[in-house]
Amino acid sequence: MKVFGERLRTLRLAHSMTQQTLAEMLCSERTTILGWELKDKEPDYQFVVDIADIFDVSIDYLFGRDDFIEKSRKREMSKFDDENSLNSPSHTDYNEADP
Repeated sequence: MKVFGERLRTLRLAHSMTQQTLAEMLCSERTTILGWELKDKEPDYQFVVDIADIFDVSIDYLFGRDDFIEKSRKREMSKFDDENSLNSPSHTDYNEADP
């Protein structure tokens, strides 16, 4: 769980957020945040989801399964959009001479 604590601290500091501020956003205590960041404590599932939402990252990123900071779903959708735009017909694909 060390990766979670390191990433949580990095995200929090990157957003110029104190442990107290994050704790208040999560309706928790500053010592709880401290435990997650430095003492290898494990958060409950709902806290993980809320943290991912607050920092707009994936849960996989928080746990070190993904190194992309942005949410995986956004990456997947942009890839999907790119693939579809290449395959979608445009008005220039049709032969105007055909009825």
